[in-house]
Amino acid sequence: MPPSKREEEHGALAADPMLIDAATNLGAIEANRGHLREALKLWQDAFQRAPGQSRIGMNIARLFCNTAQFNDARDYVLRVLEFNPDLPAAKNLLQHLNSDSPKCKD
Repeated sequence: MPPSKREEEHGALAADPMLIDAATNLGAIEANRGHLREALKLWQDAFQRAPGQSRIGMNIARLFCNTAQFNDARDYVLRVLEFNPDLPAAKNLLQHLNSDSPKCKD
């Protein structure tokens, strides 16, 4: 039986896990498909290998925020700000997360 499209996509990434952009994009595809665990794993693995990639960290923070995991979201925003302290989206999201009633806006 031939591999599914999803198996092919993940197989290509498995062949070279250092493809940070591929992992990021595949994570977005999985998130759009509603496969949030898969998206989170892809993004966390990519962010671990490339912690200076703000886009990946913000994807993770937004996913956590959108699932009401505000402390986890805050942790990732703070990690993003370590590498990119002037990133407006991160600063705005942190402000919303630190409010009395956290929201997922950036």
